[in-house]
Amino acid sequence: MAEALDGFTNCRATCDHFAFCLGGNPANKFFETGRFDTTETTHCRTSKKLLMKGVFQHVAGPRKR
Repeated sequence: MAEALDGFTNCRATCDHFAFCLGGNPANKFFETGRFDTTETTHCRTSKKLLMKGVFQHVAGPRKR
C-alpha cells in the first residue's frame, strides 16, 4: 500500500495531467512495470495524455498561419 501511495505522490509532483487522472490506476502501473510507485506508463501516455492533448487542441481551435 505504501508503494502505491508513493506512486500517487510521485505523479502529483511531476505530471501536468495529474488533475485529470489523479495518478492513474495502480493496476496499470503494476502490470506494465511490476511496481506501484512508478509514474508515467504506456497506458497513461496513450489513453490519458494524448486524449487531453487532443481536447486542448480542439478547444484552442485551428492554428492561424
